[in-house]
Amino acid sequence: MPIYKSYYINKSISSAYFMVKVKSENVITMSYFSGIRSLGLGYIQIDFCGTSCETICGLIYFHIPIYNNISCDHALYLGRELYKAQVCMIMRQFYIQD
Repeated sequence: MPIYKSYYINKSISSAYFMVKVKSENVITMSYFSGIRSLGLGYIQIDFCGTSCETICGLIYFHIPIYNNISCDHALYLGRELYKAQVCMIMRQFYIQD
């Protein structure tokens, strides 16, 4: 069983964001990028892939360090973007993240 370390990053020195993409006809990818500017460290990237927005939300839920540091507003925004990506994937339309 994996062990997750919970950590706190001071929001004033860190930079984290998500990018949502429809990779193919049946795969949605959400990439998480995080880095600490003041230490001169590069970004880390974690990719979550699935065939539905529910799958990706479930994957994030089990990634404790990320899940614990997402604000309610950002979680609602990400849910909306994942839902839009899923609808675009089903309708075979081009997806653009807001």
